[in-house]
Amino acid sequence: QITAQITDEGFTRFVSASIGSFDVDGTTISDTSNNLVLSSSGQITGSKVLFTGGTITGSGMDILTPKFYFGQNSNYISGSEGNISIVNTGTTTLSGSAVDIKTPKFYLGESANYISGSGGNISIVNTGTTTLSGSAVNIQTPKFYLGEGTSQYISGSNGNIEISSSQFHLDPANNTMAISGSITAT
Repeated sequence: QITAQITDEGFTRFVSASIGSFDVDGTTISDTSNNLVLSSSGQITGSKVLFTGGTITGSGMDILTPKFYFGQNSNYISGSEGNISIVNTGTTTLSGSAVDIKTPKFYLGESANYISGSGGNISIVNTGTTTLSGSAVNIQTPKFYLGEGTSQYISGSNGNIEISSSQFHLDPANNTMAISGSITAT
């Protein structure tokens, strides 16, 4: 078994060595504190690794770390303690033949215009026009209210429907109907 060798071309083979603050053995090159380990299997392990520039490629690459940060201060993906953040000042696209977002709590939008949900409730808040459109839109609920304030609305609950506007009010709960103005039937 050859343990060390220097050829006439100047090639040197060591089974183990120490060069500066790095140790070399038969399968790894590592710093003396094991903060950076290069293995003959192709694995690079580091507790304080900083890549600036260049390209990292591989047919199968796993990055196993409890904390990560990719990007710069205004556009990044980061994660720690079970949380992942995606921050982007431009357009962010999630695309695929099947994209599932499964969560018991969500918030899409900003403070004045958003869709949110938690605890079995969904809120849609919009300062502009909200459109629900489709060949069949079903709103199925035992209680509803469409309108603004107490002057113009359509509401329903407990098997009753109440309709009110500035010149018409139908109140089946109190068995009343009030009409202002004229009625024309043709």
